[in-house]
Amino acid sequence: MKKHLSVFLFLFTFAALSALHAYRADDYKQRLTVIYRSAMMSALTEMEDMAGTLEKALLSDTGERSQYLALAAEEGAQVQRSLSSLPLSHPDCMKIIKLSNQMNDYAKTLMSQESLTEEDMGQMSQLIGTCLSYTRLMQEKEDLFTD
Repeated sequence: MKKHLSVFLFLFTFAALSALHAYRADDYKQRLTVIYRSAMMSALTEMEDMAGTLEKALLSDTGERSQYLALAAEEGAQVQRSLSSLPLSHPDCMKIIKLSNQMNDYAKTLMSQESLTEEDMGQMSQLIGTCLSYTRLMQEKEDLFTD
């Protein structure tokens, strides 16, 4: 009888510890998902801000344009900081990193120019449009980081 009780207590303890471990793992996964979603949404909002700043740069004169481009480059760096906490293996992260790098680099390149050519303005408009459409699409995704 004592032997059966010992086996029962051992199995009960093992099952309880396994259930606790599974609960902790699930809780950890849920918390991590919330953190990832928050960082992604922050990066997307910052990208929209950067797109707005670049739009202002398109409409500004030379002096203001430099200030807006510098601000856009700073906002691009903030996007990259937000993305740094995300797993790079996620396909959406790679797309956003690529797009934010393009916008950031282009803003820095244009800062050194005295005036914008038609080609520059067209390319910047295209990047802004791509950025805004992509960020809106990503914000509507419900399954972000639930894999």
